[in-house]
Amino acid sequence: METRVPFATPAAKRALALAPLLASIGREIRERSDALALLLVQRQHARRDARARGLLDAECATHRRELRRTSKELERLGCELVGSRPHAFRVEAGPDRADSVLFWC
Repeated sequence: METRVPFATPAAKRALALAPLLASIGREIRERSDALALLLVQRQHARRDARARGLLDAECATHRRELRRTSKELERLGCELVGSRPHAFRVEAGPDRADSVLFWC
């Protein structure tokens, strides 16, 4: 009788190898998304103060740019964000989606 070894598939091995990096990217996405939501509320309260609104817009732009950067980094790694809270990443290990696994963090 053959004993199955957990995480023996190429996709599972790849997900385990990427786990620390995906967890870090997940934290960055969560922190930037939360900060962006807070900034947007602050911007709403600063409607009449053009200078404050301009500063808040700049901060929002920075967070949006960095969120796009994380998306591109995931794409470069062959991964995709498929859910949030908790973050779920699809890790590709082959040419079709049947060879992928999900990683939560």
